[in-house]
Amino acid sequence: MHVRFALLIAGFLFYFATSASSQIHHRPPLDPKLANYFKSVNLAARAIYDNDFAGASAHYEEAFTHKIYPFYADLKNAVIVNSKCGFFDKNNALLKILLDQKRIDTTQLFLELPRRLFDENNRAFIRTYRPGNNPNRKVDDILKYEFYSILSDDQDDVVTQPTVNNVQSTRFIELYRKYGFPTEDKIGCFTEDHTENWQNIQVLMQNFIKHRDDNAEKILQILQTEFEKGNIPPSVLANCYDCKHDNSKERKQEYYFQNELVVFTNNKTYRPFIYYSDSIMTIINTNRLSIGLDSFHVAQKQFICSKFCDIPGCTDPKSSTIQPISYINISILPFGFVKAAFEKEKQDLAWYQIHTEAAAVKCACEKKQY
Repeated sequence: MHVRFALLIAGFLFYFATSASSQIHHRPPLDPKLANYFKSVNLAARAIYDNDFAGASAHYEEAFTHKIYPFYADLKNAVIVNSKCGFFDKNNALLKILLDQKRIDTTQLFLELPRRLFDENNRAFIRTYRPGNNPNRKVDDILKYEFYSILSDDQDDVVTQPTVNNVQSTRFIELYRKYGFPTEDKIGCFTEDHTENWQNIQVLMQNFIKHRDDNAEKILQILQTEFEKGNIPPSVLANCYDCKHDNSKERKQEYYFQNELVVFTNNKTYRPFIYYSDSIMTIINTNRLSIGLDSFHVAQKQFICSKFCDIPGCTDPKSSTIQPISYINISILPFGFVKAAFEKEKQDLAWYQIHTEAAAVKCACEKKQY
């Protein structure tokens, strides 16, 4: 988390001032169906920001025509906006995907989507639905067990052997070659303690990528390959590329997505601590658009609005405000470190502060309650 801020001290401005004029790396175009899926999801997020929930519902409906197996986070938001609009008849089809393909039991379902979101017909569907003999519904038990084993051992290594580079990443690569990637459709959306699996996957991949060894590049190639197949959310991929950018001896422009939208320090919210310029934002947004993400400042506004609303009416923003932006890194930095660095650089910390209450008022985030 501290690496990006250290870049500011170590000559971050110089790095981009000397390289921004070079040609920006362009990735191969996305598969048209996947590109249309991400485009529609981004339009839905924009509609949510504007409190146009009927528009968001239509965009999600369009998105799901382009991807047979949508990501859980998008299905969840689609159910919420449908309910806010009274489009309860649309929700049974989405509930079928959640209960069948995503293998979410009713306990987890109601933790994520409160009963008040459903009408009597939806609740009757939930009570009586029994998944059929769907081969896509079967959990890959070996992949799930081995993934959790690697995750647990990696967490132990972080504490006891922080210099170990590639023991667990080698195990993961071998597992991947045998059984594929541990997507939500293969190992489920949630752990037994109700943590979303993409959070675990992201943490593990970033731990692998932080090491400067051959496996880090292999992991990135696996992530890119699986993303192009539609198996990994773009925010997870962007977080991993940013991690590689931050921990590389030679930083590559094509690895820079700035998926860390805000920074916390001294109980206040700030923009990421980088030197902003048009050339830097061009690089970041070119990269974001190449994997289906919306532009940086659009995503930042959406995230701030839904995550940090503290005005009257938003009594529990963490659990009952629509979150259109998923799987974002949030940096928490010690204030003494930040203060000393800004004094050394002769920069004004106040210029970076985000006034979240004003942002929440502007987007009327109380309307996003459910």
